[in-house]
Amino acid sequence: MAPFTHRPTTLADIPEQLTMGERAFVNDRMARIAFPPSRRDPARPNEEREYREARYIKRLANPAGRWWTCVDEGAGGRIAGSSGWTRLTKETEAEEAEKKKKEEEEEKLPACADAVVLKRIMEAMEAMKKKWTGEMEAVWYLGHLATDPDYQRQGIGKGLLKWGCDEADKEGIYAYLESTPAGRKLYESMGFEHVDQIELSDVVEGGEPSAYWIMLRKPKGKVEGNAES
Repeated sequence: MAPFTHRPTTLADIPEQLTMGERAFVNDRMARIAFPPSRRDPARPNEEREYREARYIKRLANPAGRWWTCVDEGAGGRIAGSSGWTRLTKETEAEEAEKKKKEEEEEKLPACADAVVLKRIMEAMEAMKKKWTGEMEAVWYLGHLATDPDYQRQGIGKGLLKWGCDEADKEGIYAYLESTPAGRKLYESMGFEHVDQIELSDVVEGGEPSAYWIMLRKPKGKVEGNAES
């Protein structure tokens, strides 16, 4: 097995991580409907990438976030996977919601995005997050997890996932995430349970029949706050 190491993500990692993410989520249904191929402008082939890069930079600047990069030391430090965790509290969730609202008002979506669909998806995710974590004093939220296809089934995702689970256990708080169909088994193996789901066909008119699972992981220890039952 390759000698993998984990380190905090830096701004210099972003270009390679974006390329890895494009490879990892090439068949992601939510990405296809939010950024449909039919809206791509041949004159601006990097428009979606530039948009994602700008958002990535903002997320790295969030003091409540913990972004991790897994590198293959045997391949010259090639990035094999990445994760993005955020420690949310009642106060920070309210602040984040207000911040996102302000950003949406100021931020101009790229022409390659279906603004209506993207807004509906984000609203659905925020509603679920509020439903299941809104009454908790604190929660570790996994907003991003990606593994380069060349490194699948080598424990990359599990290693990146373990960091947040360990932090949640230390604090005695829940961990929360939204799972793609491809990621469910990994999350279940780490103790996450399916509590709800977002049907894409309910969010997007004529959307493909697919669901995103809302998953919670109970800490191994004292539990602070309660999820909605």
